[in-house]
Amino acid sequence: MDLRILGVFALVNIFAALVFVVAAFWAVDAVRWENFVKDPHSRRTRTLRALFALALAAVLSCFFAQYLLWSWDLRHLFGG
Repeated sequence: MDLRILGVFALVNIFAALVFVVAAFWAVDAVRWENFVKDPHSRRTRTLRALFALALAAVLSCFFAQYLLWSWDLRHLFGG
């Protein structure tokens, strides 16, 4: 396998991770935190929101990377 392909995969994964972080922060912002925490504007709640968004982004990014590798590996099924 050409090493440039690994570099392309790395760039795609980095870009996807950044996109998923932005999307996760956007999605977490829609949650009504006052239903779950005592003070929705405290530093602890902001930290919780950030950690939750980063965890969500990590899961989505990992899924995307695995899906990309699995789809790349399908070429072996068809003699590629």
